[in-house]
Amino acid sequence: MPRRSPATVRAAFKRRRRFWPARRSATPAFHGLPLSTQRKIRDFERRNGLEPGAVTYAFRAWKATGKRRDPRWGDHPTCYEEATRAESGRTLLERACLALPSKHRRKLRTLLRQPDATRYAQSIQDPFTPPEWPWWLRRTRV
Repeated sequence: MPRRSPATVRAAFKRRRRFWPARRSATPAFHGLPLSTQRKIRDFERRNGLEPGAVTYAFRAWKATGKRRDPRWGDHPTCYEEATRAESGRTLLERACLALPSKHRRKLRTLLRQPDATRYAQSIQDPFTPPEWPWWLRRTRV
């Protein structure tokens, strides 16, 4: 009697139904945060209608602003947009911090401490901005 190939044996079996939902897309990893905090951040993104990984991308943009010269002083017309994107990313990070439970908020703020200190050291107070704005919007690069 001839042997059946493994493909035909597998095809004869009925496909099992998954008991967990399939992943929509791979969200970028937030290095330095525990998985429970990353899960809470994903819940925040889902509740607020944000793209998956929006908080991670905002953190990366905010961290990168301290590593290079302020793009607002560049010659290219999109330089101001790039700086605005990073500053609005910091605002998104602050919204996420306020929405997270205290345990997870503390861990996210620990990660934000170093880029915030770098940005604060590289900038000065802008006297023409309203005092009710957050500190990162009231500062300008030296």
